[in-house]
Amino acid sequence: MRRGQLLKPLVVEASNMVLLDGAHRLRALKMLGAYLAPVAIVNYDSVGLKGWVRLYAYGPEALADLRQVAEVLEVKEMS
Repeated sequence: MRRGQLLKPLVVEASNMVLLDGAHRLRALKMLGAYLAPVAIVNYDSVGLKGWVRLYAYGPEALADLRQVAEVLEVKEMS
């Protein structure tokens, strides 16, 4: 959280509302007394999941995250 904003949403599976990502953020929000939170809902029935990569980085560390995404998607670097 920065400046009172939650930058990364909680990730929840659509059919059964299971929390997939964000357990620590959810606990922190509860401790702060929050009763609402941004949520990204994913539906595994309509998505062929090959891998799971969170990409939230800004700045220099973003390149490493993009390389991880490319690896999951089997994208080759161009020279």
